[in-house]
Amino acid sequence: MATTMEIQPTQRGGRQGLWFTGTVDSSELEQIDALIDAIDAALATHGLGLAEIVRTRILAMDRPARDRASQIRTRRLLEGPGVSSSSSYLEPRLFPNGDGVRFEGLALAGAGEGKVVEPYETGGPLCRYVATGDLVFNTGVTSTLPTFAEQLANLAPRIATTLAHASERLGRPVLPTTITAFVDRIQDPGTAESLADRLGMGGVPLVVQRCDGFTLPGKLIEVEVDAVAG
Repeated sequence: MATTMEIQPTQRGGRQGLWFTGTVDSSELEQIDALIDAIDAALATHGLGLAEIVRTRILAMDRPARDRASQIRTRRLLEGPGVSSSSSYLEPRLFPNGDGVRFEGLALAGAGEGKVVEPYETGGPLCRYVATGDLVFNTGVTSTLPTFAEQLANLAPRIATTLAHASERLGRPVLPTTITAFVDRIQDPGTAESLADRLGMGGVPLVVQRCDGFTLPGKLIEVEVDAVAG
């Protein structure tokens, strides 16, 4: 099976880090497991490891592939030192051979020490956010309400609640700095500025990315937020 790996240096809040993109043209469990090993090895060449990961995205050929990738992510990352904010999307255009999984994510130097993780009250492997130092990374939030407008109205207070939880935990106001909104290609989201307004974060830079689906049918948008504690 073909596996590709890209590592790009980046910074967040003055912290050095790496944005990694690992892709395999298979959604078999053992191949996805091997992809996590490849990501670990690639990070190690820069002095980082799975414990330094603070955000992960899954992009998959279809929902079964996404579900298998999520199973591996939970076991290899979310239930261990690699716990991170998380999201997942369906993007078959990435896989011309008809199968595959991609992991994207951010690893920050020093994040493995003192990482703050707030789980959801309902339990399970997903967390509300991961914080390291002053930087906060929210898990992607979605909704299955019938319309795009209803989904946005549902997401806005949930995002605000997560930022409030982080403010209380960190003892400082936590404010959003960047928003990434993955929107189904069938949906017109309007301008980035208007979408940020509708999500209750007017003035915060927002990037729209497109995909063909999410964890469940009917979802039209998933929103990731990066924030900083002031």
